[in-house]
Amino acid sequence: MSRSNPSVPPSVVHTWIADGRSAGAVEERGVDPPAGSGDRHPAGADVAAAGLKICYLIDAISYGAALYGVFRLPSMHPDGKASRRSLAAAIEGLTFIARNTALRGAMLADLSATVLAMPIALFPAINADRFNGSPRTLGLLSTAIAVGGLLGSILSGPVKTITRPGRAMLITGAVWGAAIAGFGAVHGLPATLALLAVAGAADVLCVVFRTTIVQLATPDTMRGRTNSTEYVVGAAFPQIGNFRAGLLATATTPQISAVAGGLAAIVGAGLIAARLPAFTAYRHADNPEPATDPP
Repeated sequence: MSRSNPSVPPSVVHTWIADGRSAGAVEERGVDPPAGSGDRHPAGADVAAAGLKICYLIDAISYGAALYGVFRLPSMHPDGKASRRSLAAAIEGLTFIARNTALRGAMLADLSATVLAMPIALFPAINADRFNGSPRTLGLLSTAIAVGGLLGSILSGPVKTITRPGRAMLITGAVWGAAIAGFGAVHGLPATLALLAVAGAADVLCVVFRTTIVQLATPDTMRGRTNSTEYVVGAAFPQIGNFRAGLLATATTPQISAVAGGLAAIVGAGLIAARLPAFTAYRHADNPEPATDPP
């Protein structure tokens, strides 16, 4: 899974947000692919329906369209002086994130959801146990997350009215965890796919809220370094989560790994809410660029 692959650069999104479009700007940029989908369309369904050749053809066309859109974007320049590229500048960026309640909470919430409850590495083993290792059902497992993410994107209009993105991020992270725990506990194909679809929808909305927080809580002088950190978080944490899931599945069973991971994500969201009440109460309308915590 990669949760950091925006189709519109963050600088453009920040300009939209500065005009008062908030979370709606994140929706319009095109949300990141759902957890574990590995792409922007349900590739598993393509494989099941038409084979690998058609799947790769659709892949090439979709990426070609995305590249065309990127090249059509206007140039955006940062306000003020650009920072020097150095190790000290990178450390300064990380220090800023660690001291900023909104950014620290967003990164921790993403860590809780992905590192503790990423299920993708479990798909082959669970497919073999429940569905006799059918390649079609294996493709459908990833497809279900992608379809859920697509539905979550289509139906995400009401997020524009949400003024507390920190609380919303924790709630969607908990829903993700509950869906993954349910995925590990059920047995039938319809229930399995339905829970993965719920997880995909929750994941997409969680990313929308995370990106909204990052864009609103970051001054322009720190934007490049903060966006880079967000990219690393979105790309690396899910892989660590898959490693954790596989390791626990080896020690126990894939089902136990999924259930335990989902429940851990729910607990993690609760702990973040309890330990970082300022993140839960964070309102972008009150302070678009909140001050950092005292050293």
